[in-house]
Amino acid sequence: MTSNERSADRWERLRPRNWSLAFKLVAVLVVPVLLAQALLVLRIVEQVNEADRLGGNDRYVETQDRVSTLVGQAQRERDESVRFVADGRVGDRSAQKTVFGATDGSAEEARTAIGPASLGGAAEAYRLAQEALGKLPALRTQVTDSQAPVADVLTQYSAIVAPLIRLESAIGGELRLAEPTSLPAALQSLGVVGEQIALQHAVISAAIIRRQISPQEADLVRAADVRLASTVDELNATLNADQRARLAGFVSSPDNTKREQLKNAVLSRAASTPTDSNTTTRTPAPLPPLAEWDAAHEGVLTALEGAEEGARTDLRTLSAAQQENAKNLAGIYSVILLLATVLGTTLLVLVWRTLLKSLRTLRGTALDVAQRKLPQALQSMREGEVPEISVEPVPVTTSEEIGQVARAFDAVHSQAVRLAAEQATLQAGVSSMFVNLSRRSQGLVERQLQLIEQLESNEQDPDQLANLFQLDHLATRMRRNSESLLVLAGSEANRRAGQPVPVIDVLRAAVSEVEQYQRIVVQPPPRVKILGRTAADLVHLLAELLDNATNFSAPDTQVVMSSTRTEDGSVLIEIADRGVGMAPNEMAEANDRLSGPTTVDVSASRRMGLFVVGRLASRHGIGVRLGGPPTGTAAAGVTASVSVPSYLVPVVEGAGTAIGDGARVGAGAPVPQEQMAGNGASMPGSLQALVASGNSRPGPNGVANGHGAPVRPDLPPQRAPMDRPLAPPRLGPPLAPPNSSPQGLPQGLPPGLPQGMPQNPDPGRAPTGSGQWNGPAVPAAPMAGRATETAPPRQDRSRPEQNPTGERPMYGGPPPGGPGDQGMRSAQETAAPPMQHPQHPGSPPRTMPPGGGTLFAPSVPAMAEPPAAAAPSPAPAQAPSTPPPPPPPPP
Repeated sequence: MTSNERSADRWERLRPRNWSLAFKLVAVLVVPVLLAQALLVLRIVEQVNEADRLGGNDRYVETQDRVSTLVGQAQRERDESVRFVADGRVGDRSAQKTVFGATDGSAEEARTAIGPASLGGAAEAYRLAQEALGKLPALRTQVTDSQAPVADVLTQYSAIVAPLIRLESAIGGELRLAEPTSLPAALQSLGVVGEQIALQHAVISAAIIRRQISPQEADLVRAADVRLASTVDELNATLNADQRARLAGFVSSPDNTKREQLKNAVLSRAASTPTDSNTTTRTPAPLPPLAEWDAAHEGVLTALEGAEEGARTDLRTLSAAQQENAKNLAGIYSVILLLATVLGTTLLVLVWRTLLKSLRTLRGTALDVAQRKLPQALQSMREGEVPEISVEPVPVTTSEEIGQVARAFDAVHSQAVRLAAEQATLQAGVSSMFVNLSRRSQGLVERQLQLIEQLESNEQDPDQLANLFQLDHLATRMRRNSESLLVLAGSEANRRAGQPVPVIDVLRAAVSEVEQYQRIVVQPPPRVKILGRTAADLVHLLAELLDNATNFSAPDTQVVMSSTRTEDGSVLIEIADRGVGMAPNEMAEANDRLSGPTTVDVSASRRMGLFVVGRLASRHGIGVRLGGPPTGTAAAGVTASVSVPSYLVPVVEGAGTAIGDGARVGAGAPVPQEQMAGNGASMPGSLQALVASGNSRPGPNGVANGHGAPVRPDLPPQRAPMDRPLAPPRLGPPLAPPNSSPQGLPQGLPPGLPQGMPQNPDPGRAPTGSGQWNGPAVPAAPMAGRATETAPPRQDRSRPEQNPTGERPMYGGPPPGGPGDQGMRSAQETAAPPMQHPQHPGSPPRTMPPGGGTLFAPSVPAMAEPPAAAAPSPAPAQAPSTPPPPPPPPP
């Protein structure tokens, strides 16, 4: 995958429609919860900041108190300095210095209260106040040492006091309250009122000391009186009734009334003083005593300071209450945030679990239905059980959308099971139709074989007899096709054996059902028998494998069939060819099909043998597996391994393990003359009698002469007495029904089975005179298959099975020591014995491991190789007019 494709795939997964349900739930539920939490967090932060600001109000109120004290001390210094100058500077200077020191101490306390903290908007006022305080030393020098008049001293002190009053007002303006209040404005008004009262006190005190008041000073008092009245009116307007009684009560106090009377008396004195020489002189009003004036002023000043302190106390109380309220709100918002988080998380988990649990249940049930329940139902229906239409509903009982989907799936499941039941019924009907048609065809073929058998027994013309043999063989193949249809339909053929059948009979019967039987080399089989209930199906299975091996290998090559008895009592049969072989994936698919019964589909019509072998093997627990060519050979091809379990091999015929050394079943097998009569019809006897005969006399297409030289298989058959053509040997007594032996195996063996080891320079090629086509093989579709169900291990190849010393071959072959015998021994040496598997008798078949491993490795080469030193025997001359031998008759 390129980087662009990966990027496109990443962006595709990020699209909202591809989000998982869990992610969508998070997006739907978590995002709003997070937004609400963010808003609550902002509110909490806001309330915490508000509490901090309200906590800072205490510092501003405390600072304002220190500045107010400084303002009062500066006003007192101005008052004392004006009196000192008005008295002619003859007063007590030490008392004056005490006043100066008190002012400096108040200034230092104010600076300490302000500190390095930022004053916000009051910073500029603080700077101006600092500059004003810096002028005090020079002003004090003028007060004590110069001749500056009272008016100048009064003006300069007022210029210093004014910035201090503005600083006090600016600090009050920095107060930040949660709710608007008039207290800061009341404090500013009280400061202005105090300044006007202090200014009037200083001017009138100087006038009382000098016993006169100038018009300018009188105007100054009147102007202060006007500002005082205006400020008092503003103060009364901003305060409520309670605050007005507590904070503005000094206006109507007795001390303030007395002060107003004394002030008016002094002003009236100024009005009675003539301003020029033309004005009529009037007697001036007496000035009030200084002590009385000071007493009234102190009373008003004390009331005013009390009002200011009350306002500051109210500010502290209000600020503390609002601060506590802000903290409470922050706590409440925190609790709400916690509850919202818990509630949102709980809701998310509940919705998540409800949706995902229902979906997971629906998904798990759907997968269980698709992967287990529905296949089991289909399998049970295929096996003939009564179909169960009712289905178990999905365990989702909700009525919302997911529950509706579950009910819809239940409907789909029910419909699928119903359709499967209908299909199973239809398939059962088709299988029954196959069985009926196959039975009918089988009956017709049997009647046809009986008729052909009668024609063969009465026919004297060799050419016609050869045609009848070929027709007999084709009919036999038709019968096997009918039996294959029965196998595919799940039925069993009528041809069943009741008694155990020797392995040699099974092998010969399987060879007899193959069209190209001349190419098959059968190595010595063990002296064992197969249960009768299995023998017929084993013949059918081997015939299919042999037919496949001959069809998919070149006509000039041989197919080797070997068999051996393994240590656990089972019989291993291997069929090796040198054909076109199979690709690894095709072989794996074929072994998978051979591992058990498969469902019949369209491919069964093209590869019928694949399905038939798999079903026959599964029916009896026989293991079948396809593998490559024998180890150590460079040729291509396929080796089919058939493992007959020990519980199907109950009887061992004798101590020996093989019928004979280099025994052959095919065109070279001799026919005992004692069983031949008439036109070649077989005398009573069994396949065992035919195989076990020790005569080395050649049959009609004999394998060897008396000296071991091979006989050309393409020569015409020898004539029996009375010049009648010699018919191929028949299996079973003549009184038995045609085409069936007492064991239910195929009767007829083709005339001229494969020879002993052919003296051929090319060991991989069949003799050219066998009557077979030597052109290139025309491959057909290879037969696929399945893995075996029993898995025998390999047998020790260092101990190949041989005949006992001195034992004669059980059926025809070259004499010992002859060239043919050398070829046979070479074939036996080059062909390793088949494998064994440790399966105890009676135990169920075991499944072969996938891939094969070391099990069922091919142990028989595609053909027996003659020794390199063996020279080919010269073949006798062939008459050009001799026709080729007739095709083999069917059983």
